[in-house]
Amino acid sequence: MKLSSLLVAFGLPMLVCPLSQAQSQAPPKAALPTYIQDIKPLLKERCVVCHNREALKTPVISGGLALDTFAGLKEGTKGKPLFVQGNSAESSLYKRLKATSPSLLMPKGGPALPKEQIELFKKWIDSGAPTGDLSKENTGATKAAIEP
Repeated sequence: MKLSSLLVAFGLPMLVCPLSQAQSQAPPKAALPTYIQDIKPLLKERCVVCHNREALKTPVISGGLALDTFAGLKEGTKGKPLFVQGNSAESSLYKRLKATSPSLLMPKGGPALPKEQIELFKKWIDSGAPTGDLSKENTGATKAAIEP
């Protein structure tokens, strides 16, 4: 038997197998952030106390902005959307979150969000602002329908 036949019969599969094993052991890609899973909890923790549907009645507090639902976030304020899907650089939400001027800093009177959280907003917007399962969002409609 020739050496080349031996290499083909025994050596080549040995070279291919480790490659296919390495490919199957590659770490999974990180999931893209979604509104429901990643963004809404941050908004609820840091923003919704002032920026909610109820506070819209007091524009001095809310700035005319409700962030307690995806619809409110998407609607923005004064007819201007808060984010441009796929483009954080053009999104007022991202610009406001990364602002350092005391007059623009959000949340007002509180510490700025940590850089990791601001980068999460950036990644979310740049990835097209995926919503996740919006059926999990409590919009308050059920409660309002039940209460007289």
